[in-house]
Amino acid sequence: MNRTIEVIEEKDARHREHIINALVYLHIYNEKDERLLDAPITKLERQLKRFLATSHPHTGLGSLR
Repeated sequence: MNRTIEVIEEKDARHREHIINALVYLHIYNEKDERLLDAPITKLERQLKRFLATSHPHTGLGSLR
């Protein structure tokens, strides 16, 4: 059972790292921002999804309809 928990925690850590790397790459957060480490993963995911939804090339003016 402990191995299962370790695998899940490792997967969660990789997912969190992936989200943080994306937020830094997209200049939403600074790499040294302490809030990245303290924020819950759901908040980070929401911010990334919000950014991706608003920056889609087919939204807003000039979009295909």
